[in-house]
Amino acid sequence: PVLLMSGGRSWLIVQSTAATGTGLGAWLDTVYQVSNGRVKPVATYLARVNQSGFYPLPSKVFVGSPVSCEIKDRQVILTVSYRVEYGDYSSDKVPLFTRQQTAVLRGSLKNGSAVLDVGTSEVAPGEFESIYNFDSMGPDQFVKYNYAELRAIANSDNAERKKWLKEFLATCRNTRMKRELSALLK
Repeated sequence: PVLLMSGGRSWLIVQSTAATGTGLGAWLDTVYQVSNGRVKPVATYLARVNQSGFYPLPSKVFVGSPVSCEIKDRQVILTVSYRVEYGDYSSDKVPLFTRQQTAVLRGSLKNGSAVLDVGTSEVAPGEFESIYNFDSMGPDQFVKYNYAELRAIANSDNAERKKWLKEFLATCRNTRMKRELSALLK
């Protein structure tokens, strides 16, 4: 357990296993409000996922760290900083790229459910559900949500990453983004 001091309150964060399997480990954090001698669950979020890449997707590891938690207008507002790392570890260990984004989750004090606050988060709803989850992203979503990073690989001098990108793009649908990335690789 971890104790988070935020907004003048104490919040207890307890991690539990969310899923395990071949090439998958996922952990869920539950945030509890500590007040008046009581401990009450107020929000949950996926705090860590290690997922081996299933062809054609790369492996990913993400970690969510709580930044702040507060109660406003009978809602919990939880800010989580996420860091995700992608790599091609199928044959050679080729780290691809890392991203960092902040998600703001708003939750109900009644049932502890929380949803992404689109207006204050750095991540869009579809992106949040695809990236900061497991078994939830296909090749086209990977290209869509990581286009800038894939473009940087295509423009780089790193032969291993470019080789991976070329092989990966061969598995994607023929979209505008795929065509643009493929053209940069030539």
